[in-house]
Amino acid sequence: MRRLGLRDVNREVFFDLPPPGKGAASSHVDSRFAERVRSHRARDSHTRSWLLVMRDADADPVQAVLERLESGLPKRRGKAERIALFIPKWRIETWIEYLRTGQEVDEVRSDYPKLDHESDCHPGVDRFLEMAQDGGRPDNCPPSLRRVIEEEYPRLADLNS
Repeated sequence: MRRLGLRDVNREVFFDLPPPGKGAASSHVDSRFAERVRSHRARDSHTRSWLLVMRDADADPVQAVLERLESGLPKRRGKAERIALFIPKWRIETWIEYLRTGQEVDEVRSDYPKLDHESDCHPGVDRFLEMAQDGGRPDNCPPSLRRVIEEEYPRLADLNS
């Protein structure tokens, strides 16, 4: 979040993580998404808040996951609504590998290595922000990452306002 420019340390960051060992994390996200959106919309009417959702698509097409999540809402997300869905095809490590190396990755592969330390992803986050802010996306950018940069990142543009 700091790399996105969030400087206000008094803002609350809440993580709704799935309980360990209780099944697929995607099921947790799917079952709680509509509730979290309702809560966010009620809170956002009197505070400035953002809802960032991370969920792997796994064997499903990314668009099918987006449609499934949106179909559970009473009203689809508006373009200016501060609800961003980050959905890599298999794992976030695929995006990190691409952002770290700039080399083409295969989104169907699910075996890109996890990083040893969380801070090891910082150069990749910097590259993501560079791509998102300058509008340039190389041809070899993974489709699911390209979608996030083009459709979801603009929802975060006023993160510090």
